[in-house]
Amino acid sequence: LERDGPFMVTTALSGKEALDRIHAEPFDAVVSDYLMEDITGLDLLQRIRSEFTGIPFIIFTGKGREDIVIEAFEHGVDFYVQKGGDARSQYAELVHKIEIAVENRRVKKKLDRSERRFQNFIENFEGIAFQLDPAGRFILLEGAVEETTGYPRQEFLTGYVTLESVVHAEDKAQFSAIMQNLKETPGFHTDSIFRITRKDGRMRWLHGMLRNICRAPEDE
Repeated sequence: LERDGPFMVTTALSGKEALDRIHAEPFDAVVSDYLMEDITGLDLLQRIRSEFTGIPFIIFTGKGREDIVIEAFEHGVDFYVQKGGDARSQYAELVHKIEIAVENRRVKKKLDRSERRFQNFIENFEGIAFQLDPAGRFILLEGAVEETTGYPRQEFLTGYVTLESVVHAEDKAQFSAIMQNLKETPGFHTDSIFRITRKDGRMRWLHGMLRNICRAPEDE
């Protein structure tokens, strides 16, 4: 693994030794045999999942152990690699699975941090914070919705009222162009001022900071 991938490998000869090492220092991933002297790989998986939920775990198992594989996935294993066959191919597969598992964990941690920042922003934001899917449906809508628009938040979430429908008639073309760019252009952002027509018929000016946070369709 150290020859074929960008890894530093620490070995343990038993489940207890593995747990002692994981308690002593951080690891990016665990690759475990199924049969060990003291505990099985499934036992080790359950112990690690109960204490270190995010560590990627890959298990080795021999052919004909489909029951082991099913139970491993039920307990949160990331991947398994079947023993036997050509050693070079087997270790190439293992390198690939480790790289995927570690990258997935890195992305998840980044998303979790982003989500925490976003939730903190929403909780301390005095305006309206929202997310739309590419079809224009609200995924999230928080803040002073009814105070600003006159419409209950639930009417936007159910689609009874749309964001574009409350935009003032004279600003609809500008707003539609912005929304089209948000749908089609990764990273597009704008800082715009536009008018809305409240439920009671009164006009109100809004300052909107809008950003595309999705990947382009061809990259999905």
